[in-house]
Amino acid sequence: EEMPDIFAILTEQGQVVRGNRAFCKVVECDEESVYETNFKELFLEESWAMIQRMLQSTGGKTERNSFTIEMPIDRKNPNRLFYWTFSRFVSVSDRRGRIYSVIGRDISELRAFQVKLANIFAAIPLGVLTINSDAVIEAPYSAYTELLLESDSLDGLKAEECLYGSGQKFMTVSQIEGMKVFFNHIGVEEEWYDMAKGNFPTEIPFVAHDSLEPSKWLGLTYNPIVRSGKVEKILVVVDDITERVRQRQEFAARLSKE
Repeated sequence: EEMPDIFAILTEQGQVVRGNRAFCKVVECDEESVYETNFKELFLEESWAMIQRMLQSTGGKTERNSFTIEMPIDRKNPNRLFYWTFSRFVSVSDRRGRIYSVIGRDISELRAFQVKLANIFAAIPLGVLTINSDAVIEAPYSAYTELLLESDSLDGLKAEECLYGSGQKFMTVSQIEGMKVFFNHIGVEEEWYDMAKGNFPTEIPFVAHDSLEPSKWLGLTYNPIVRSGKVEKILVVVDDITERVRQRQEFAARLSKE
């Protein structure tokens, strides 16, 4: 009753069986008359039709018993975004129809914060990008990353082509193998990632579009984004280390002559 999130138990048609105080406040009813309300009263017709289709797809041996969706209470206040979790009571007989529980969490402030964070993230003078489980770069990323990788837009590009690209022909065998290990460890258990991360290439050559030789060297730092024990995405910090590599190569050349 005291939980700040909306909680209700309802039928497939949206008829409310039970609702907490937060739910009563949203539908503007008292606790005694909550049984007279219908969950679909909170949504526009199109939104409720979408929810009901998803409710009907739950249950059965091979089907999912719950689902989540982000949706505002658009009939009441379309500016407040909620994260809804619907779960079917599988242990209850369907003789009188399916019964579901629903929890709604207001995430309006969280989304506003994420927008602000994305704007800050995009503006920092550092190469930062996110690689998702499909090995694709996704927004947001810093504008400086576009400068380093010499691309007008990185969103949706394959990470291997964009980050490693034509520089692969100048990479060592261990760097190539390390790159393969890296891409094979997106989506794995965190402990497997931790055992493999020492093989990821931390220095790679970068070849510009109009160049036949490496035009710069990039330093890479990998930071896993873990959810439920699995590495869902990897945040990569990209740094221009060209001058450092050149100094090291010149020093090695001098030593070889002595």
